[in-house]
Amino acid sequence: MHIVRNFQVLLAPLFALGLITLLIVLADSVFDSKIDSHTELTIREVTLAAAPPPPPPQIQRSHVKQIQSPNLQLEAAGQGAQMQLSAKPLDLDILKLKLPEVKLDNQQTSMLSSLDFSWQAFDLSELDELPRLLTKLSTQFPESLKRRGIKKVDVQLSVMIDETGAVLLKLINHNPYPELTQSIKKLVRQARFSIPKKDGTAVRTTFNWPVEFADV
Repeated sequence: MHIVRNFQVLLAPLFALGLITLLIVLADSVFDSKIDSHTELTIREVTLAAAPPPPPPQIQRSHVKQIQSPNLQLEAAGQGAQMQLSAKPLDLDILKLKLPEVKLDNQQTSMLSSLDFSWQAFDLSELDELPRLLTKLSTQFPESLKRRGIKKVDVQLSVMIDETGAVLLKLINHNPYPELTQSIKKLVRQARFSIPKKDGTAVRTTFNWPVEFADV
């Protein structure tokens, strides 16, 4: 009995030492597991690929159609030739331009009287006689028209002859070629008519004026 007790006394420290060793091994194993898990997580974070940037926005382009006018390769003879202007005689049957009857109240009449210019005028049929063109008209025929083989153009102008015989362009009624616009304006500035009269008094008159432009 005494021997058994002595044996238990010897085993107790050994058992305690073994238990402590087991606890140390288990703790070390758990610590290593945490380190491995943390290391794996760190590696995954480093190896994460960044998301690709979004594609740049597409630039919308507008499509423009260019319409080209026919280009006739016909050369006109001569350079800088003067063109012939034919101012057709005034014909009452053709050039009738009736002014509409306008009724104005007092306020509208006051507004009109404050304006510096008015297009109101007499009709040709109301004049004592038809105005006569007094000036010779000349201007350059556009080179662009000559290159296209165009030699003659008829235009229709709405004009006014004032009390001095000067001509004012009211409207271009018909002009098939915009290149002639500057020549038309120059022609109007050059033109002078005999003073239109009604009952012997100088007045204004408006009418449609047909003019023929011709390259000579």
